[in-house]
Amino acid sequence: MASFQTALVELARDESVDLSHCLEKICSVGASVLDVARTSVWLFNDSQSELVCKHLYDRQNNLHNRGAVLDIAQYPHYFEALQKARTIAASDASTHPATAEFAFGYLDTLGLASMLDVPVRREGRVIGVVCFEHAGSIRPWSDEEQSFAGSLADLVTLALETDRRLRYTQRLKILRQTDRAILSAGSASEIAQAALAGFQELVPCKRLSIALFEGGTGAATLIGVVSDQPTALASGSKLERGSFGDLDNLRQGIPYLVPDLGKLNRTESLAALESDRIQAIASIPLRALGRLVGTLNLGYEEVNGFTAEHIEIAQEVADSLAVAIHQARLNQEIQSHAEVLEQRVAARTAELRESEERLRSLYDNTPVMMHSLDEAGRIIEINQFWLDNLGYRRSEVIGRPVLEFTSPEFRDAVQNVIIPRLARDGFIRDVEVQGVKKNGDLIDLIASSVVRRDAHGLFLHSQTFMVDVTEQRRAQRENFYLQEQLQSELNFEEIVGSAPVMQRIFSSIEMVAPTDSTVLLLGETGTGKELIARALHNRSRRRQSVMVKLNCGALPANLVESELFGHEKGSFTGAVAQKKGRFELAHRGTMFLDEVGELPLETQTKLLRVLQEQEFERIGGSQTQKVDVRIIAATNRDLEQEIRRGVFRSDLFYRLNVFPIEVPPLRKRKEDIPVLASHFVSLFAQKMGRRIHGLHPSLTAQLVDYDWPGNVRELANLLERAVILCQGDTLQPQHLSVTRNRPLAAAGPEALPTLEEGERRLIQRALEQTGGILAGANGAAALLGINRSTLWSRMRKLGITS
Repeated sequence: MASFQTALVELARDESVDLSHCLEKICSVGASVLDVARTSVWLFNDSQSELVCKHLYDRQNNLHNRGAVLDIAQYPHYFEALQKARTIAASDASTHPATAEFAFGYLDTLGLASMLDVPVRREGRVIGVVCFEHAGSIRPWSDEEQSFAGSLADLVTLALETDRRLRYTQRLKILRQTDRAILSAGSASEIAQAALAGFQELVPCKRLSIALFEGGTGAATLIGVVSDQPTALASGSKLERGSFGDLDNLRQGIPYLVPDLGKLNRTESLAALESDRIQAIASIPLRALGRLVGTLNLGYEEVNGFTAEHIEIAQEVADSLAVAIHQARLNQEIQSHAEVLEQRVAARTAELRESEERLRSLYDNTPVMMHSLDEAGRIIEINQFWLDNLGYRRSEVIGRPVLEFTSPEFRDAVQNVIIPRLARDGFIRDVEVQGVKKNGDLIDLIASSVVRRDAHGLFLHSQTFMVDVTEQRRAQRENFYLQEQLQSELNFEEIVGSAPVMQRIFSSIEMVAPTDSTVLLLGETGTGKELIARALHNRSRRRQSVMVKLNCGALPANLVESELFGHEKGSFTGAVAQKKGRFELAHRGTMFLDEVGELPLETQTKLLRVLQEQEFERIGGSQTQKVDVRIIAATNRDLEQEIRRGVFRSDLFYRLNVFPIEVPPLRKRKEDIPVLASHFVSLFAQKMGRRIHGLHPSLTAQLVDYDWPGNVRELANLLERAVILCQGDTLQPQHLSVTRNRPLAAAGPEALPTLEEGERRLIQRALEQTGGILAGANGAAALLGINRSTLWSRMRKLGITS
């Protein structure tokens, strides 16, 4: 049991974020601790039709491998068991109902006798499995071994989730970089190359290209190609209509996907987009203002090379790319129209009337919003496209100030910044404004303006060209919302409670969270102080950085300073390398000190300096480290009493007690117990794949009558056991009575000792049986199933001497 705990602690302390490294470490440690021949991690593919090996460690031959595939259809009983069981513990794998399908061609070939397989779950759904395979004689699997294997599966889930979040964060970063590159580019060709450069970092395909359609013919021209292999397709290549599949679907925004080019006949082979090495392609439509303007094309060397994630990313890039290319084309058209206009006015001065009529036609039919203003900012001319987009008639617009058609949020900027800048410089380019339609809807616009003056430099009028970018801004807002969702882990919905005392706590959180003031959370063990600390961090200005947690009561006194402030190499025995402390890791973020009342006095002095000066030195170091950290502390002790006892510094208390929040025990908010119970039952049932619809009324009444010395944590643990025991669809009173000598309702406040008193009695009994010896195989720590340092820490907290 101790070796299992040591292995889990070793894995938990591994700070690597590389998924391959994490899986290799888990497999290696798991194989060694469980003494098995092979340990492997498998994950389902996108279609849930295969299991793909992500890492395999062959301990007998000291080999690491990956890439093997299991077809689900060939092993129906095994995969059915995998969906239902917490573990598949097959002592005799060749005869066990779930693993007998592997007997021939796998178990016999590799000489395997026993298997222990643990499903990997995410949000209650099985996404893979961790396999432990024993060679030699048949081996039974103990409960401790199965529990350890389950913990390794949980670490695999954590590694996968960390990798997923890193990939999504990187994806958002590159998408923002791609958007900025697109917006800063000029011509359609420059925009295409900027988009492909960013996109190539996200999707590992063999060839990328962008094709733009020419009018309504269906033919297209390549304006950007990125490839890691020789290709006859280069920028400027002409492509025929048949190279893009179904144009009608593309016009509707539906991608054209060909997972295997070899299965198409020659007339459908998309010859213009393939080469000898390209086996699969995907064409993503580029649509702007509801019109198909081109395609973003992906080429893969393997059959079924693209994934759903690739297509999703491509569509996100395509949304911004299409609008940018369309805008570049419109700008080119505007420039072309303006040049033609100036040539005609100069060449045909004698035919002024006819020129004015042609100008009006050109002005009205240009697919860009245009208006002209006088020196006072009143509209003196407007084109039909402007009227159509905002829904006005010409008579409702001419002579009115342009500010009346600008949203209130932008009026100050237009009047005090844009108009003076236009008068000073004679032009403005690509500024963002927001218009108001006649029906009240808002429209996002990119505007460019130029001032026309006569030969003497007097103001004639200003001409403004505007492009609708509402859809592009909507896509950017959605990307920003996705980023906020990824970075937010907890909110008030995670803190369940509607009692008045909890509502007051929520109000306190809202008031103090935006500040950098120190917060002291006071309350009994198990009341949810860490959840409140996370809510304070996530609603603060520091939410973009991390919240670092340290349980001050879980470490021996000689390690607390090293964990908080770090140490230099050689500063003490065992300091083989420099280590950064928790305060350095929390720079520009939040530091949560749980059980702060457990800190030794000498450490309290250093902590006080950090609070006062925001600086410290590592152990064994002389260089002062500056940090910007907000402190949130929590304790279940009466710190004023601890000050009177002389074990807690009064000046530190006053520094921590800037904004105290008293977290009530569960017995003082009993109206929340039914809601909390339903929440926990639903949560545990979903995780365990159970169908439990609610609690029996008599059970709810028993829960409300109980005083809950362990508070919300005790309630959660008790209900988790009850969900495990429940075989029906309603939680009954008997599901709780199994874990106690008497039913829950019969246990009053006097019938049970407090958790602290029960722990004290248990430790004293263990010390009596071992003669006061803490360590060793026959010591009290081994008898209690914990390590010596943890036992020493608990004895110190409870005031027990050996």
